[in-house]
Amino acid sequence: MPETKSLHADDIEVERFMRVPPDFSIWGDSPETTNGRLPSPSAASRCTSETTTALAGERAVAERPPSTLGDLLHPVGRDGFAAEYWERQPLVLHRGDPGFYEGLLSLADMDHILVNSSLGQSELCLMREGKEFPLPPRVDNHPLSPATAQELVYDAYRRGATIKLSRLHERWAPLGRLCRVLAAELGARVQTNIYLTPAAARGLKEHYDTHDVFVAQIHGTKHWRLYGAPFALPLAGQKHHRRADGLGEPVREFDLAPGDLLYLPRGWIHDATSQKEASLHLTIGVFVPDWAGLLQAAVAEITSEGEMFRASPPLAATEPDLTMIAGRLTVELAARLSPERLARDALAARRREYRPALEGHLLDLEDLGTISLRTALRRRTDTHVAITVNEAGVRLAFHGKAIRLPEHVAGDLRFAATGRDFTGQDLPGRLDDAGRMVLLSTLLREGFLTITDRRSRAGAKI
Repeated sequence: MPETKSLHADDIEVERFMRVPPDFSIWGDSPETTNGRLPSPSAASRCTSETTTALAGERAVAERPPSTLGDLLHPVGRDGFAAEYWERQPLVLHRGDPGFYEGLLSLADMDHILVNSSLGQSELCLMREGKEFPLPPRVDNHPLSPATAQELVYDAYRRGATIKLSRLHERWAPLGRLCRVLAAELGARVQTNIYLTPAAARGLKEHYDTHDVFVAQIHGTKHWRLYGAPFALPLAGQKHHRRADGLGEPVREFDLAPGDLLYLPRGWIHDATSQKEASLHLTIGVFVPDWAGLLQAAVAEITSEGEMFRASPPLAATEPDLTMIAGRLTVELAARLSPERLARDALAARRREYRPALEGHLLDLEDLGTISLRTALRRRTDTHVAITVNEAGVRLAFHGKAIRLPEHVAGDLRFAATGRDFTGQDLPGRLDDAGRMVLLSTLLREGFLTITDRRSRAGAKI
């Protein structure tokens, strides 16, 4: 029989990349690692992955409700979408499947949320024909008690106002799961807005967004008009200004029915009007790091670090003198602003948007001391994972941190990262039973694994 290998807690090192205030001393003197060594600020951006395990591949049939980018785009594949539509042109999918978004959000869900949630100014606003009306601050006494505030919302809706709910994915689990996966797949910040519009009404006038959007029509029908993108790919501060001579005729018009999807690149001017019944649609905003922002951040960091950049132009300098100094500055800036640096910064910016998927983690921590080699586990499949193997060992990066382990556990780690259910007895490597328990306990404690069947923890212990 092949010789078994051991694994001890001292063989494992966990690096955490989050920014921690210097006076936040819950970890003692070394807040960002468990072993006392602080990673460099760019450690995450220098990671080169030999194996990257992200999310499920293309499926022949979309999952209900959609839980990945592939599901959302079905039947268009992700590769085709990236090549033909992303930041290029709109995509309209007429599915003829009213139940496509069932389980994600419904009109009945909206009714429940509005009646049972304490929504304030930052989450709810009313709009009509481009004018937004935030809720006044709530107070406990008349005239704006919570009951009066709710009636204010419904009264405005009865008279034609659109109800807009912001960031519902932070409070509604199905939307939260979808946004976590999309953030990992797209390397972007993802957030939701919900628009409930009464029949024959329009909440917003013609405008463009400075971020890409997916529009999922959930209830009712909405008529959309697109006017092209006269200013392609605007940045966050480059808002839409209406032209004095108007927009002209739409370049495209269509209806979105329940189950349909619209993708709009940033900069595409549009408006939408509900038809004979109320319309409920979900807008998923995608905020991807752009080259302009990456360049600005890199230049700001370089110029703040170099004394020559922090200096002022000499008081008595002539234009030739200033031209000569500016020439030296631009040469030095170009030398420090390398393509490799920008590429690393781009990857690091994408990784910062990965949202931890820790549903059930409190239960896992509570059961940590009861697991055995018979406990059914699996990787959290809506988590972006990168595994690197080199002469220093194995590095598992996820959730804004990295776990370093000895090289001989690489095979077991890749096996655990597949997303399939398994037990410690299934691990294919040569770890002894005690080493397997150390590995599984670490991965469960750090949130990489989750228990799939809590009844299985009753198995024999090692």
